[in-house]
Amino acid sequence: MKTLFSSILALAMGVTASVAQIPGMMSMPSAQPLEGTTLGANETIAYDGIALGNRVKLRGYVDFIHNYRDYGATDDARFTTAGDIDFLFDFSPITGEVHLAYSDGSSNPVSLEQVFGRYSFNQDFNLSFGRQLTALGFDADEAPGLYAVSQAYTLGSGYHGSQELFNTLTACLVAIFATASAQTSRMMMPAVSSPSVADGGTELGANSTLTASGIALDNRVKMRGFIDFRYDYTNIDELVADDDARFRSAADIDFLFDFSPVTGEIHFAASPDSVGLEQAFLRYNFNQDFSLTAGRQLTVLGFEKDESPNMYQTSYAYLTDVSADVQDGGAALESFIGLSSLRTVGQTTFKNFTPLVNLDTTSGTPTALANISFIAANYATTHPYLLANPMKEFGDGNADPFQLPSFRRNYVDGLRLNFNNGQFGFVAGLHNGYFTSSDNLNDGNIGLDIAASVMIIPGLEFRLGFGYENNDAYNDSIEHYNTWASGLKSALIADSDSAANSIRIFPESDDISQFNFLLSYQTGGLTLAFEWDLWNVYVIDMWNLMFLANYQFNDVFGLTFRYSHEDFEADVPGGGEGSSNRFTIGPMFSVTNNLTVGIEYSHAELDSTNTGDTSVDELYAETIFSF
Repeated sequence: MKTLFSSILALAMGVTASVAQIPGMMSMPSAQPLEGTTLGANETIAYDGIALGNRVKLRGYVDFIHNYRDYGATDDARFTTAGDIDFLFDFSPITGEVHLAYSDGSSNPVSLEQVFGRYSFNQDFNLSFGRQLTALGFDADEAPGLYAVSQAYTLGSGYHGSQELFNTLTACLVAIFATASAQTSRMMMPAVSSPSVADGGTELGANSTLTASGIALDNRVKMRGFIDFRYDYTNIDELVADDDARFRSAADIDFLFDFSPVTGEIHFAASPDSVGLEQAFLRYNFNQDFSLTAGRQLTVLGFEKDESPNMYQTSYAYLTDVSADVQDGGAALESFIGLSSLRTVGQTTFKNFTPLVNLDTTSGTPTALANISFIAANYATTHPYLLANPMKEFGDGNADPFQLPSFRRNYVDGLRLNFNNGQFGFVAGLHNGYFTSSDNLNDGNIGLDIAASVMIIPGLEFRLGFGYENNDAYNDSIEHYNTWASGLKSALIADSDSAANSIRIFPESDDISQFNFLLSYQTGGLTLAFEWDLWNVYVIDMWNLMFLANYQFNDVFGLTFRYSHEDFEADVPGGGEGSSNRFTIGPMFSVTNNLTVGIEYSHAELDSTNTGDTSVDELYAETIFSF
């Protein structure tokens, strides 16, 4: 992973130098005197670098596959997305390559395939060193080089041989290559017209690859991205013991490819903990209005965008989203909704029937309570599920604990049909999942979305959308407990109806759905938006609404006011109902065209039958550098 960060850093340095060569961009002087100390200096400005187009080539692909395998006893069906980006550096007689790859279902989905240097003694003889592909065999290691979809042999797969020392040294060498000397070539942004989006039209289903702004790496490739640094402070009253305060850093780099009628995008996201692939998809344009996208794509329901440069404030509107970023926020949300019973129901059930055996002092015979305890203890001995699985994390040893889904802005693998003529937009998609990390279509698992939009008048857009996912995650998490509890219920019913009826059984459910209604209006510096969602999340009924108003007073200053409400009812033992009201105010300052500073304060009032009346206070300060 360290070599991967080193390689990406090397590329970023090269891009920084190349931007300075774009016509109209000002060249800033060095922040330190000649031959002076470098301590505290702005080395980004003073650093010599390469115009990316002169010494560097970029190539890659997006590979989207529907797999179906019949193993006899079981079938396996799923969508998979893979991608690859290669950077090739030419400083003859020294050359080098860095290959980054993405693969679904891996614990490290973005990985370093190859990173090696090559010294050419002459046109025929050279020495290469670093992480390289093994050379034996006919089948190529990457999809574009294969004559069939699968490789020839069932057993075995490609392997890139290396040693850790070579990885590190070679990554450093490539970094030196990428920043060794400044070039004076100028890069001109090509004039690309959109085939599908009219000025002021809806963007739903549109080919945003062609119209996106970015640094022109070549006449067919654009690059864009951002660096996001922020400070978060959150006080969740009594639901979390301690306040949560932290600095956060994140970065994003997107590559957009135009080989019309085929276009594609690859989006990388980085945090201090990981580097991952957000999106990797291709698009085939049948005409200027109708297209098909395939690969890993962003879900389309909801007003707020997935990346910070496109937000009107720092945080998202709903506590169901914000809680995921707060320490112990997920547990607090479960307590608020009433899903904490999923973690404790087993212990509670068992403890209710484990008092010491009581004898009637007059007759010396067990009391009814003692008899019930004896039955429960005997059942626990012969069916020791809860003794071996204390339900600290709901789910048995063979299944993952139940987790709430990710409600919005997910990246999912699948196919999507798109239509956009400026005034009308329409999408319909089929995916592995839509709200969870489901990676297959087995056993009825499926994700669907459909959405339509219309520009009623210029600036006024109306959208309707529906998302659906079927999976067994919740049912799998309760299956073993329900089996155990049903057996205990049967054992007790002959002796005590009331004791048997006190055994709690969880209702089953295997689907999640969202209905989204959105109305937005934009004119001049004013943006207004109203959103309403209706949810069915397994055994939880929810609805939410949001109102947002933003006004850009001038080129420097903008102000956002936002109100959001969430309402829920959890149909599980120990579940409850409640609501939240959240208010947000957020000024934003555009320091330059590429640098934005934002401050946000949010306050929420929560009311729940499980946790009572509580409140949440949040403070954010954010700096975004976008390019």
